[in-house]
Amino acid sequence: MDPTTGGDDDEGSKAGSTWSRSLHVSMRHQAARSRPRSSKDDKARPLSELVQTYQKQLVVFGLGTAVMVAYITMLIAGMARDPCADHHAHDGDVPTGRTLDLRSGKISAAAFDREQDWPEWLMGVTDLRKLMGGLCRGHVLEVAVGTGRNLEYVDWDEIRASAPRPAAKGAGFEPNPKSLQELDRERVKRRMDKGKKGLTLPGDDAPEVVSFTGVDVSADVLEVTWTKLKKELPELVPRRRKTRAREEADAQQQQPQQQQQQSGGEGPEEEKKASPIRFRNPLKALSASKTPAPAAAQPPQETTAPAASEAAGGGGVLAANIGSGRIRLFKADAQSHLPPPPSILAPDARSALPAPRHYDTVLQNFGLCSMADPHRLLGEMARVVRPGSGRIYLLEHGRGWYDWINGLLDKFAPSHFERYGCWWNRDIEDIVRRAQDEIPGLEVVRIERPLWTQGGTMYWVELKVNPSSS
Repeated sequence: MDPTTGGDDDEGSKAGSTWSRSLHVSMRHQAARSRPRSSKDDKARPLSELVQTYQKQLVVFGLGTAVMVAYITMLIAGMARDPCADHHAHDGDVPTGRTLDLRSGKISAAAFDREQDWPEWLMGVTDLRKLMGGLCRGHVLEVAVGTGRNLEYVDWDEIRASAPRPAAKGAGFEPNPKSLQELDRERVKRRMDKGKKGLTLPGDDAPEVVSFTGVDVSADVLEVTWTKLKKELPELVPRRRKTRAREEADAQQQQPQQQQQQSGGEGPEEEKKASPIRFRNPLKALSASKTPAPAAAQPPQETTAPAASEAAGGGGVLAANIGSGRIRLFKADAQSHLPPPPSILAPDARSALPAPRHYDTVLQNFGLCSMADPHRLLGEMARVVRPGSGRIYLLEHGRGWYDWINGLLDKFAPSHFERYGCWWNRDIEDIVRRAQDEIPGLEVVRIERPLWTQGGTMYWVELKVNPSSS
């Protein structure tokens, strides 16, 4: 063996072993550096460094805690304002869905609507309303529409673009200024801009909202809804002007009153009561009237006056109708009979489009707790929704995940009913599941409890009707 070679081998082996040892030490050092610090290490670090390291986690935890504390405080304060008593109502009493302040006239429906903004945002309900408004497609029916808190999240572009315009003079309509070809091009562009390209409803030709029907049993809350609709779609609201005949009639009525004021006398009590009170808003007339508005047999016409109110298929009193049937509000009991979808006027204002038999989307927010017979209401909604492709969306509150929460709901249920007109301790999932078993064709697509901060008391329900069983 060559001694020179053997020496080189010895030096190479020594160098290799030294390199391997240094690599091993380096890897151990890097592994130790990459390991998460233990609690002992954290304790050794200064507080300012810990705060800087976990800043995001602390902010998220702090916000979550603040929201929970605010919500629980608001809940307890609401319970304390009206403590439970033996004389309160029982579960057999009929819910109205109207708060004590509304029933007593302490606040107006508009004030009540404003009071809901902050609590709904705090609890996350506002985001769920946005989701529900975005799911509206085709012919839409909202049951227990209330003050119209979902309206600002509905896509009105199709109705706004295609509806014929109210006539500038007199009643009736003027053709849409755009041709059908222009409307089609704009529709395709809107779909592409909104990411809806290729999205269609089975059995329907478009994913857009083509009509909206709102139903509620209370006229004062419908008045708030009507005000919001006028702001959303001002171009569809006819501008009523006084005719010469009406001006002359008003002048004739004012003459005797002026003569009496000049002579210093007062007219009979009967004449004072007979003085007409006119309402600009049709819902105000319904709110003030103690008797229901008369029903008419003719098809619905464009109206902003209670004289044109009607009952459609037993579905209640038509309180407002704009856009030639595209936007309607009914004062009706949703448990009795829901109105059918409308027959709307074509954009050219010459022919009426045939009315469909079913709605494509049916919505309801916090209604099952406010109905005397929620099973009957679910049956009505199943009757009017399109089998197969149509959907029923419910946002409800009821019993939660935890026994201690349900215990509080049960304890304060009578006082909550007395104050808010609803039973907040109903088992919503059980109601829906039983309805699925008893109502032909009704199927549960999903039942979710989306807001963990609510302890499982908030429900998101999606239903459909099986076309083979309907």
